[in-house]
Order: sequence, then structure tokens, then C-alpha cells
Amino acid sequence: MFVSLVEAMRVAVSAGRPEQQRLDLWAAALRVFNQLVGCLKVFSSRSAVGVCLKHSRRLVDLFVRHAIPMLELMLKQQKDEVLTILKNFQLSARYLHHVCNHSKGIKDASLMNHVPFLKKGLESFVFRVKAMLALNGCTDAFWMGNLKNRDLHGEEILSQVRV
Repeated sequence: MFVSLVEAMRVAVSAGRPEQQRLDLWAAALRVFNQLVGCLKVFSSRSAVGVCLKHSRRLVDLFVRHAIPMLELMLKQQKDEVLTILKNFQLSARYLHHVCNHSKGIKDASLMNHVPFLKKGLESFVFRVKAMLALNGCTDAFWMGNLKNRDLHGEEILSQVRV
């Protein structure tokens, strides 16, 4: 399903659609993406985590390259819709951070190969959104804090264990 979602969004961003239709497509895609990422809380097999890491990176990159510029243009006209889309994506981004921590925690080399690329995409998302909101005077819309290291089930991972 990740592959289908990424390919559908790749086709959708390349087609010349009106901005409102693209906004609606991204909103629907992010709802599906949230559900797919959320499935890892229940189905946390190694293969599911691998698929999530690999294809989430592709969707994050598409979002940063194609959706963020469109959202920047539409922020003044449709502030509430744009902020809702960003908040929905932020929920997935936060959980993807936990998936990356889980992959590093179990020390699986094949999973860890995807982590730097995904983290780079998530980082660029955060910085682009922060810059976009600062330019439009909406800095209070998002609060940036430190993420706690958590596993797939939401339990905190201690970063320093005392011996």
C-alpha cells in the first residue's frame, strides 16, 4: 500500500491540477499515510518496519518538494486547511522518528540503512515548515520541542543507561 500511495502521489503532483484539487489530494494522502504508519503499532514485524522506512522516505521527499511550495502559496488564503495538513503530517513524522529509533535500537543493519535518508527528509520538512510559518507570521501554530526517544509501542527508550 505504501508503494501505491507513493506512486499515486507522484502521478498526482506531475499532472497539471488546480491548487485546490492538489490540496485535497495531499490531505487524503496524508490521512492514508497516517493510517499506514499507525499500523506499525499493531503489526511491527521487521518486514513491515522496512517497508515503512523505505517508502516513507519517498513520500516525505515528495511532500517537501511538491506540497510545501504549494502550501506556502495557499497559506494566506486557506490558513486552517494548510495548518491541518501540516499537523497531520507532523503526527506521522513524529512516529517515523520513533520507527528510526526502534531500527537503531534493535541494531538491524538493513533497517538502519534507510534511517539517515528518512531523518534527512524529516529534518528538511521541519525546517521548511518552520521557515514558511515564520514568513507568514504563524510561528505560534507549531511548537518545536525535543522528541523523546520512544519505541514502536510508545514506550520511552532511555538514552543513557547507568551501570
